Amino acid sequence: MTTPEEFFATYRADVRDICRGLRILVAEVLPDAEETFFEGYKNLSYGTGGSRSDQDLMCYIAPFKTSVNLGFYRGALLQDPHGLLAGTGEQLRHVKFTQREQTDNECVRELLLAARRERLGY
Repeated sequence: MTTPEEFFATYRADVRDICRGLRILVAEVLPDAEETFFEGYKNLSYGTGGSRSDQDLMCYIAPFKTSVNLGFYRGALLQDPHGLLAGTGEQLRHVKFTQREQTDNECVRELLLAARRERLGY
């Protein structure tokens, strides 16, 4: 089984660095969230644990060739006063990152907290 670190090692250094920054951010804002690597979906997901069901999941980190998405499983339900969320799916929304510096962002922290509130009620 591939570890998250092995998976990220297949990407460019700048993409790996963005992933590291987002993992740190998620761990700070959602310290009780469980990290799960979904190899088939090529992402790290964070949720309340247990069944690995979409109902348990709050957000995910998905690397691409030149960027990384921080996605929200029920992003369509989140308040987004800063207009950061992109996507047109029924539920999924994401924020796209192209530089590590973008990961230290108070507005993104607010979205993570909103995802926790939407999922857990606090």
